[in-house]
Amino acid sequence: MKGYLPKISTEVFESMGHGQFLHEHPKEYAYKLKIFL
Repeated sequence: MKGYLPKISTEVFESMGHGQFLHEHPKEYAYKLKIFL
């Protein structure tokens, strides 16, 4: 994916996957998504 989106950064959510982070922290997820977009 970085080949197509060179400005993309990697972020690791401690002890949880992407879906779990979205489910447990929806407001923080939305904030991070807005920054990304």
